[in-house]
Amino acid sequence: MPLHRKKPFSAKQKKAQILAKRATKREQAAYDDPEWDFRHRPAAEPSAEPSPKPALLPRSDKPWRPAAQPSADGRDKLISQFDKLTRAEIEANKERSMRPLERLSPEAGLTMSFDDAYSADVDIPVRPSWEYGESKEALEARESAYFDAWLAQLRERDPDSVSLYEKNLEVWRQLWRVVEISDILLLIVDIRHPVLHFPPSLYRYVTETTGKPLVVVLNKTDLVAENTVRAWTHCFKSRFPEVVLTRFCCYRDPQRLVNDTNVADMKMRRQRPRRRIHDSRLVGDLFAACRSVCTPDKLGL
Repeated sequence: MPLHRKKPFSAKQKKAQILAKRATKREQAAYDDPEWDFRHRPAAEPSAEPSPKPALLPRSDKPWRPAAQPSADGRDKLISQFDKLTRAEIEANKERSMRPLERLSPEAGLTMSFDDAYSADVDIPVRPSWEYGESKEALEARESAYFDAWLAQLRERDPDSVSLYEKNLEVWRQLWRVVEISDILLLIVDIRHPVLHFPPSLYRYVTETTGKPLVVVLNKTDLVAENTVRAWTHCFKSRFPEVVLTRFCCYRDPQRLVNDTNVADMKMRRQRPRRRIHDSRLVGDLFAACRSVCTPDKLGL
């Protein structure tokens, strides 16, 4: 069967695409408050005196405003919402970006714990209990009231935090529903830095609050040395005993790294071949990890 040729994308179509994107941005800008958007502010009069340095305002004095307004048809209701930075905070960040870099030592630069990346006293919001006979409107009203109380508690505890938590209730509802209807939860983390992809609050919510089994997949293991995989496996098993660990990669690397923390070893590694060899041997390990935590009545599915 002959392969179909791709349809050419003309310059006229590209121009129409750019105009459509600009129209979408203009519609989005209509929702923004000019007070919060410095692009709509009038230019200041030139002054001979130097302007004072901007001072950071307490975040509790600034009302929360969503970063994007959902459309009428609800297609973009899952857009993440965070706090907007004030003009003073933007200027302070620009000033900090112009300072000289403080170089870290090799030991400090390669060390990062879960406590450094995540706050230990903040948990994921838990969906209020519900019954099948309850109406959708009543359940959503209780969820909204609970979520507003959860956000108020976080702002009261740490008013100066900058967008550390998702503030769109619809995103949390998707998490609640997925966890409720799932028999096994798979969390895929990048083996090169799994700390950034594994929040301990999610681990506590899945294993303790819902009681569901959690399988952590260490992905892209062909890009690191074998001792790195063993080290992360030991770290996860010792710190999070309820998880089931397995490794996965899609390609076979003919040249394994001996030590991926040594710059010299990384430079001596040969260039990766253009055509990589697919390797599906670890798919069986992934299914075996799921079977090990699956209940007997679900094994035949």
